[in-house]
Amino acid sequence: MRNSRRAVAALIGGLAAAALTVAGVTPATAATSTIDRQSGGDRWGTAANISARTFPGGASTVYVASGRDYPDALAGAPVAAIDVAPVLLVDTHSIPAATRTELGRLNPDKIVVLGGSAAISDAVYTALSEYGTVSRLHGGDRYATAANISAAAFDEGVPVAYVASGRGYADALAGTPVAGRDDAPILLVDTNTVPDTIKTELGRLKPGRIVVLGGSSVVSDAVLTQLRQYTSGSVTRQYGGDRYATAVDISKKAFPNGASTVYLASGLGFPDALAGAPAAGIANAPILLVQPGSIPDVVLAEIKRLAPTKIVVLGGTSAISDAVAKRAADPNAPVATGPAAAALAALDGIRVTTIEAPGYDRDLFGNEWIDQDGDKLDTRNEILARDLKNVVIEDRSGQKVVTSGVLNDPYTGKTINFVRGVGTSNAVQIDHIVSVSAAWKMGANAWTTPQRINFYNDFDNLLAVDGPTNASKGDKTLGEWQPPNAAFRCEYAITYIEVTDEYDLALKPVDVSYARQLLPSCTRPGGW
Repeated sequence: MRNSRRAVAALIGGLAAAALTVAGVTPATAATSTIDRQSGGDRWGTAANISARTFPGGASTVYVASGRDYPDALAGAPVAAIDVAPVLLVDTHSIPAATRTELGRLNPDKIVVLGGSAAISDAVYTALSEYGTVSRLHGGDRYATAANISAAAFDEGVPVAYVASGRGYADALAGTPVAGRDDAPILLVDTNTVPDTIKTELGRLKPGRIVVLGGSSVVSDAVLTQLRQYTSGSVTRQYGGDRYATAVDISKKAFPNGASTVYLASGLGFPDALAGAPAAGIANAPILLVQPGSIPDVVLAEIKRLAPTKIVVLGGTSAISDAVAKRAADPNAPVATGPAAAALAALDGIRVTTIEAPGYDRDLFGNEWIDQDGDKLDTRNEILARDLKNVVIEDRSGQKVVTSGVLNDPYTGKTINFVRGVGTSNAVQIDHIVSVSAAWKMGANAWTTPQRINFYNDFDNLLAVDGPTNASKGDKTLGEWQPPNAAFRCEYAITYIEVTDEYDLALKPVDVSYARQLLPSCTRPGGW
């Protein structure tokens, strides 16, 4: 007799209702912060949407940066915050339609292009003149561009200058809201050297103090030593173990008493943060970095400390999932653990489709139970023997069959006395958690016949359940049907996702939406 670790664990877990906390299909705790997602169909549309949300009445000045690379815009972002101006993105040789529409709506007097013609072509520069008077801030490289932006925007004697690596974007963008609030420039350095153009600009600025954004792996201690000669005040560092922790350290020092609004940006891409960081500065709000499907612990702790009433999410769900947004809005809510957390993570790698393969026929899966291990019990009887208690097995015509037993039904929570016979056997049926019909429509149509027979007989996808309830389920998918017994819904969803992932099947949008709503509430005291 063969056992299945996953199915047995699911069955036992589902029946241990007292040990499971699940609030039906919704999280147990209501969100404590409102969520404002600012996004578009692409990076250009997202920047335009951020601008529209931040500047509903238009703007006299607009900063324009390349949406293909970040260096030229890093130093311009805090200046845009100081000028209370949006940052819009363009392509090297064209102005995207979303950007054109937003420029027309903003109706600016002045447009400032950040970067040279290699980043934003002269043709684009000329085309922008249709929307306002255009000027360009640039230099021979990213460091010279940062120096020239600073020189154009700041007088001598600034109270503070921020310094960040020109080799990455995360630390500078996390510092943008703070630099904007402090009326301070952000200057760029190389990992181990201060470029001559930056030395010249620091010499002119004579800042009261200097704050380095990032750890020694991005801005070395040797650079800190060099920077000391350009200020009579302190040279300090704000940093953490990675970009997420660095953004948190910047937030802690700038917002010691909390913040009513927090901006979230992806830590894996720059475009959304490039447009959103100035908006955060204008709102006097920190910008924190997250991953598409998760919030680093250090970031979640900072959100709890800040206690915001509003979370602004920069970018679409591919950049920051709805689950992450909801978690940030309610950081004290229960958290999925063990297999539930793994299932949530697996969702990010599962295909989602609305297209269903035609031509399903149950016979294509063999439509019969097989004896997989030669013990004369076919798959149906193996599952009955595994899932029922007080099982009686008899030899009939050279095969072994389960003739009676007691089922604690996971789907309904009822106790069912099973007796094999005409009119009684159907009281207990064997359910494919991912039905063979759903499997066909979501990818099994491309399998070989042996692969489909293997799926049909896979113990990990099979449960003994109440017959009428199984009939009511039919071929419905995860988002279309859930067990009436709410205590079993977590295990059911976890197994459904595990099987889908194992067989490289797809999910419907409704399946993903339901799973992301349910699984964060799948917690168990003491773990799984």
